[in-house]
Amino acid sequence: MKSALALLTVLASTVLAEKMVFHGNCVQPSNKCQLRFPKYHLGAGGPQFHFVDWPCTNKCTENDGPCSYTTDNGYITCGLEHL
Repeated sequence: MKSALALLTVLASTVLAEKMVFHGNCVQPSNKCQLRFPKYHLGAGGPQFHFVDWPCTNKCTENDGPCSYTTDNGYITCGLEHL
């Protein structure tokens, strides 16, 4: 969990003036959004992903569908996606 917090903090701080959205899926029944971050290793032969479960501020448990985190001015919020 500490590494996930560090990862999200770094991502938020590096995009202070830019809005970014990270997509994931709701995890039941823990009310968490499982986010997928790209991770790169030299010589790994293609993109790989790191998954992080992060608590949602709303009720992911009411919807098994997608969720997202938005970084905007250094703040990270979780919400259900509106497709």
